[in-house]
Amino acid sequence: LNQSVPRFNHSLFDGQFKTEDKERDYAGSAHAPLIVVPDPVIEKELIRTDVTDSANGATDATIGEIITYEVRLILPEALINNAVMIDTLDAGLEFVDIIGVSVGAGSNISTNLIGGFGAVTGVVTGQTVKFVLGDLSVPGDNRPNPLVPDQGNDVLIIQYRAMVRDLPMNSAGDDLGNSAKFTYSNASGGQSLNPASAQDVKVVEADLELIKTVNGLPDGTALLDADAGDPV
Repeated sequence: LNQSVPRFNHSLFDGQFKTEDKERDYAGSAHAPLIVVPDPVIEKELIRTDVTDSANGATDATIGEIITYEVRLILPEALINNAVMIDTLDAGLEFVDIIGVSVGAGSNISTNLIGGFGAVTGVVTGQTVKFVLGDLSVPGDNRPNPLVPDQGNDVLIIQYRAMVRDLPMNSAGDDLGNSAKFTYSNASGGQSLNPASAQDVKVVEADLELIKTVNGLPDGTALLDADAGDPV
């Protein structure tokens, strides 16, 4: 908030605003203190994939494998209205479900949604998933937050799952990406943060090997003794 309304220069009112020994002079450009509320910050992380082994690493996924994402909203101590998080998944991924919305340790965040953060769901439209968080209230308690060193800001955590789709377009070696953004309203109107992305997931597929052998003739005759036309 920047209250830039000039204060009166009392020296213009000669003799009316005096102390014992001199007039009280104020600069005509004197302003009220400048109070700056920082913007929220959005972070996104790939938490885990369902299968991790020597052939399927922590950032690899096979067809049908479940991927867990986490979005962290670092919020200033303020009122943040019409808060919405929107995630856009690559065409090779599809939204499965929301694990939950939680308030980080040491944080103090509330919503006006009926049912609180437990009422948040993911609304799917094409490849986008919309999480309506409501009007958020973050009290000005100035308490340091263990998740955000040296800051008094609080953290809201959203976890949800996606799956690698069984589509011809998903082939071994393909990278599947994502992009999450946070929108909200304040006294200046609608705001939108730059999107945040988690690490891409690389599609892996099993290497199949076909081995064919002939065991012999049905009557037990060795292959070396077989004649033309004998079934094998």
